[in-house]
Amino acid sequence: MGSYFASKRILVPFDFSDQATSAFGEALKIADDTTELFMINVVVPIRDFALEPGMVVDLGNDDVRMKQSLDKMTETFASRSPNIHFEVRLGSPGHEITDYAKEIAADLIVMPSHGRSGLSRVLIGSVAERVIRHAECPVLILRQKSQ
Repeated sequence: MGSYFASKRILVPFDFSDQATSAFGEALKIADDTTELFMINVVVPIRDFALEPGMVVDLGNDDVRMKQSLDKMTETFASRSPNIHFEVRLGSPGHEITDYAKEIAADLIVMPSHGRSGLSRVLIGSVAERVIRHAECPVLILRQKSQ
């Protein structure tokens, strides 16, 4: 039986949240044996963290954080399908996701919406919204069900 989506290259942005893990599960349901799955995690550069003057936070360095991210994704998901590719980028999540989607010629992006609204959305920005606006392929946004 064919999939509703004729997607041979599905991109799943991954931020280690439960919602992103669910999105990966949904992408697996859409995929068939010939589908390539791509997971991307975008590490926000340490220099972009706004800290109060005098505040000291040890976040490691960007290269270490990127390697840890790749190792964790690979350890967690590599056994789920033989057709998974992992990528870790440094930068702004919305931009890096859409750039990577173009590079791999993604047919579909499957990602969660974390459902931020109001001031939180204004301050943090909406990665999902940026991806929808700039992606050159369809984007499936999965909303978390209200309880």
